[in-house]
Amino acid sequence: MKKKVLILGASGMLGSAVYGVLKDKYDLILSFRDKSKKDLLEKEYGGVDKHRHVGFDVFLVYKDHPELFDHYKSDHNILTIIYY
Repeated sequence: MKKKVLILGASGMLGSAVYGVLKDKYDLILSFRDKSKKDLLEKEYGGVDKHRHVGFDVFLVYKDHPELFDHYKSDHNILTIIYY
């Protein structure tokens, strides 16, 4: 049985590179903000449908639960990432 690995932002620059290395070695859970981007990952590396896909957008979490991010308010870079 293969170990499971979650890749957040699987279609991004870093996430897609990690996917390319791990796709045949682990059972992956691929996180996409926009699930239509999985087609780009499939085109580049293949094998995407062998793994589980989930949608995740941290901005939606922030919108619904801003109190979870209170301790980051002094870090403007974190808020910039959340807002954009």
